[in-house]
This record gives sequence, C-alpha cells and structure tokens, in this order.
Amino acid sequence: MAKNAKIAFTDIGFVGVDALSIPPTTDLLNTGRSTSRSYEENAHIHSASWGSTDNRYTGQARAFDTFMSRNQNSDFLVVVAAGNSGTGNTLNTVGNPATAKNVLTVGSHLNSISTMNTVSTFSSRGPTADGRLKPDVLAPGQILNSARSGTNCGLMGLQGTSMATPAVSGSAALVREYFEKGYFPAGVEGEGKPIQPSGALVKAVLMNGAQFVSAAPYGNSQGFGRISLTKSIYISGQTDVALDVDDERFIEDGESRVYTKKVNTTNGCMNTEFRATLVWVDPAGSAFCRNCLVNDVDLQVTNTQTGKTYFPNGRSSRDTVNNAERVIVENVKEGDTFEITVTGTNLSDERQKYAIAFTGCFEIDGAVFVPPETSSAKGSNMMGVISVASTVAVAIVALLL
Repeated sequence: MAKNAKIAFTDIGFVGVDALSIPPTTDLLNTGRSTSRSYEENAHIHSASWGSTDNRYTGQARAFDTFMSRNQNSDFLVVVAAGNSGTGNTLNTVGNPATAKNVLTVGSHLNSISTMNTVSTFSSRGPTADGRLKPDVLAPGQILNSARSGTNCGLMGLQGTSMATPAVSGSAALVREYFEKGYFPAGVEGEGKPIQPSGALVKAVLMNGAQFVSAAPYGNSQGFGRISLTKSIYISGQTDVALDVDDERFIEDGESRVYTKKVNTTNGCMNTEFRATLVWVDPAGSAFCRNCLVNDVDLQVTNTQTGKTYFPNGRSSRDTVNNAERVIVENVKEGDTFEITVTGTNLSDERQKYAIAFTGCFEIDGAVFVPPETSSAKGSNMMGVISVASTVAVAIVALLL
C-alpha cells in the first residue's frame, strides 16, 4: 500500500436514476488538483471506471489528451476502464474515453492464481477505430470482492473493467512511491535520490513489466498483458529484475539517442529477458481522426553481438501508430550488449518529451544487484504474505506475480 497516496475519482451517477452526468473534462480531471496546492497535496493519478461504447477518437478523448499534454500536468496519469462489451471476442469495443492516446486503458483478466492468464470474456477488445492498440494492460476484474456501500465492513462480489481499473491505479501509486521514496536505483528505501516521476514514466514502468496471458501477444484483448509489479521494479533481494529509467527527456525531429545495456548475470541475476519500453504524451489529434498519432517517436533494440535488430510491439518494422512501444528480447546470454535507439522520426513539433524504462540483468550506476533470497525462512515469510494477501484480496497476489 502506498501510504498517503492520493488517487482522484469522480462520482458521476445519481441514486436511483439510470443516468450519468459527466463534468467538463478540465473540471473532471482537475479533481484533487489545484495550482494553490503543493505537489504533495495534489493527486497525480485519476481513476475512471466509466465510459461509453464509442470506439472512435472522440472530442472527449481529444480533451483528455489535451489536458494531459499540458506542461503543468506532466506528473499526471489517467487510468481508464476499457469497457465490458467484448463478449464473443468482439473487436473495436474499447470505448471513449479509453480511446485517448495518453491514458492507461485497462482490460480485465480472471482473478485466481490458476486462471489469471485468462482474459475475461466481457473485457472490451481493441483496436481503436484508427487502429491503435488498446487496451494497454490487464488487471484482475473478475471473481473478486469489493466494499458494499451502506455497510461498515460489508463486501459484495462484482466484476468488470471498472474493478480492474482501481487495481491499476493503486499499482501506479506504488510505482510513484518507489521513485519518491528513493528506492530507485538500489531497490532500498532512501538509498536513492527522491524522484518526482512523470505520468509517462509510471505508465512506461507498468507497461514494461506487463506479462502476456494466453491470448495472442499484443493482441486486441490484452495489449501489453497483465501488470506485474515484481517484473516492473527492482527491490533488493526480492525481485529478479534490474530497473533503469530515463524520464522527461527531449528528442528533436530527426535526432536519435542511443542507450547501451550489457547483460551481467555474475551477480546472481537470472532473468532471461531484456525489455525496453518507450512512452510519450502525444499532442491531441483531431477529433475522429483516422491517423491520430501527431509526433512519431520510434524505438528499436539491436544486439551488437549478433547484429539482430528488434522492433516494438511484435512488429517487423517501426510502429507508426502507437505512442507506447515495447521491445522484449528473450533468452539473453551473459555478455549480450544491446543498443537501444530512440528516434524522433516524424515530429509535428520541434521536439517531444518521452520516458523510457529498461529491465533485465545489467549494471546500474549507484546500485548493486542483490538477487532474491531462496532460503526456506524467506520462502516461509513470503508464503505468509501471500496467504494474508489472498485472504484480504486475491487481486493483490495477481498483481504481484
């Protein structure tokens, strides 16, 4: 739990009335935010468990992107439910405002250890009308309990992407806390310099660590997969993945920037994947656009040992549609060296700000990797944690794995 974290939401319903009243976008997204408040007092995450069935990039989706692309809102992340219209694997059912480019759109998967790699049948499917990949990620949204209104401690069983969305919002708060409390890069609280992460970085970290489920990778039902905190951040002695990031970095039109990561398993790291995820807050497109990406930034990864180049999002060439791009290289070996290139390929503006996250087995300045403990005592403690988490809410366990 991210203590004292602030997540904004708005009640848009009426008691006893089957109708919704949605405030103007600026009023809606400014809930919990004010220029008269300090950074610590403001909410940096907005959780929206509502939406429509309109699969297009509507005026409202455009308004969400406009709000998020303002400089004063660079800290902000909006998490939106994909919708519950996917029964029968019906495509193009992700609905506005989940069709916005800069939000984190959430689908649902089943909520038990044995079934968490199964997408809920009702979870709305992508792509958007203009062909972008949605939903972005999945979270537990079926077979779980929630607080029952009108009672002190009552629970009730519910399902839907509206249930999955708060789980992702809570996970985003934990990622923010990771940076703000100085866990980065050493994986120990207070050892690093406190960082105020951008919303794009929080989104990149969550999408980078997301795990594919049984559906097709980067498919219309799962996007980048179910979120997994243990695959997203480095906690010393507990997670088997080093994390490095670069946040709020500008790239100019035609410019390329290269990062280099070398696989090092001599410290006990046993992760067999290298991952890199690029996210940028793209300027708002025109309402009902057919090609909604405004600034095209590209990610590619090259293994300098083999000369092989990897393109993002399961593609065999660059992605010209999405403003979140991920490369996964499997079965990496000791000594493999990767060059990660970010290019401002076709920008409508002079420059574009981005965030990028890397995970795998590699060295990081200011950090010494400590592999997960494997002692029976540690295992016993972890089983106790999992047992308690299962009793309170199985969703917690599903988000950790």
